[in-house]
Amino acid sequence: MNKKIVLTFLVCILIVVCEILVSSKFVNVYKDYDLKSAKELVDKFYSDNYIVSSNIFKDGMNDRYKISMAYNKISEKAKEYECKELYKDAKKDDQGIVVGDGTFCDGKVKGVSYKDLEEAYKSLFGKNKKLDKKTVGVFNYIKENDIFVYLSCRCGGVDNKIYIYDVKDAKIKGSNLVVNVYYYEYEPEKKDEKVDTKKFISENKDKMSTYKMKFVKEGKEFKLLKVEKVS
Repeated sequence: MNKKIVLTFLVCILIVVCEILVSSKFVNVYKDYDLKSAKELVDKFYSDNYIVSSNIFKDGMNDRYKISMAYNKISEKAKEYECKELYKDAKKDDQGIVVGDGTFCDGKVKGVSYKDLEEAYKSLFGKNKKLDKKTVGVFNYIKENDIFVYLSCRCGGVDNKIYIYDVKDAKIKGSNLVVNVYYYEYEPEKKDEKVDTKKFISENKDKMSTYKMKFVKEGKEFKLLKVEKVS
């Protein structure tokens, strides 16, 4: 057989093999992830407490949300402090001490060390994330004590909305996990109305928003990296 023909044949085989290898690398990269496990993960990171942490789907992963989630994770470590000792020179009113715009320390307050809070922060959002030493919302950083205290906003009110969400699908590739979530804010027609989440979603998918949550696995735990609206 002519050497040129043999060489051409071998080159063609090599090209085919390379195409197969490349396609196998990029096709079906992400595999289906267990929906029950994905829902448990979403539940862990979801909060609709607007005053303290904000709604993760409406407002994204802002500083208030991240600090709140970290604080909740280690709330059992919180120590009690006397407001008059922490804020000796602060302005006072008839209820207590005015710390900032819309934040107050009335009598006693609970707080955690910066070290403990940052450790919890990294355990939720990644080992390379850094917790800034600054006041965010009702979480006041006190430099002299190197602590974050959970202040009062002296606010209340009733939110009648029912926040409906569930996992649409979940895909995993190596240590990267992507979970798509259906989300809807339902205005109940009557007090104490109950909603069947599964039924509601199946009947109202066209009305619902979809959010993408991106996680990365570090050690045995998934850390939340990003939340973005898809539709």
